[in-house]
Amino acid sequence: MIKAIIVEDEHRHSNRLRKLIAQTDNDIKVLAVCTEVEEAVSVIREQKPELLFLDICINGELKAGFRLLKLLADDSAMFDVIFTTAHIDSNIIEIRRCGLDYIAKPYVEEELSDALGKFWEKKEGHIGIRQVKTLLNNLVTEDLEDQMVWLSDKVQDFPVRVRDVIYCESATQPKEHTKVHYLQNDKLTHVVSSLNIGRWEEMLAKYRFCRIHRQHLVNFRHISSFNRSENMATLGKVNLHFPVSRTGKEKLGILMNK
Repeated sequence: MIKAIIVEDEHRHSNRLRKLIAQTDNDIKVLAVCTEVEEAVSVIREQKPELLFLDICINGELKAGFRLLKLLADDSAMFDVIFTTAHIDSNIIEIRRCGLDYIAKPYVEEELSDALGKFWEKKEGHIGIRQVKTLLNNLVTEDLEDQMVWLSDKVQDFPVRVRDVIYCESATQPKEHTKVHYLQNDKLTHVVSSLNIGRWEEMLAKYRFCRIHRQHLVNFRHISSFNRSENMATLGKVNLHFPVSRTGKEKLGILMNK
């Protein structure tokens, strides 16, 4: 039996979610519903749940769910999180960047079922708990280069520091996948992500990654030179050269002037 806690300030939403959980998965038991951050922190410390259904915005505080996690950062609490939200905004990008999931309000049984399916898949190896720790790292780390993104393919799931992600390449096989190239022990390697390059562009935008070409998204910090006459960018760290499209040239110009 999986112990779960719901953190939600609107009773109609928490009642609906509790009902759907009971209908969807008999192995998940909701121990409590909390309507405030401080109350939830106390209950989590006492009950030690394995799964948290956590609203991002609580009582008008836009990042209350994130604040709750930071309050528990030094605790021994170990749990996975399924975020809940009524708004698809930049907070969702923060969540996706760490491999975590969310369900939108009003709740739909199919979306909850999908999220719970992922929870069970991640349970072995404590992947969900590690993803929560990755998010926590990002929430408390001011240096963007030391923040992390979550990488996964068919055989492995792990976080990588932003500074070590060199570039992303749109993959044709499998279709709509992305090769994420990163440094591991100073050697360039990659994983094939099931997310398309557009999604990666969205997730890495705040870290100064630039879509220089339809197929390539590069870490601006690793661009050592840009040949304007040939429209070629060089990534000095790995000594690779990439074509730059007209739109990519405009984007590079914006980053160079920041």
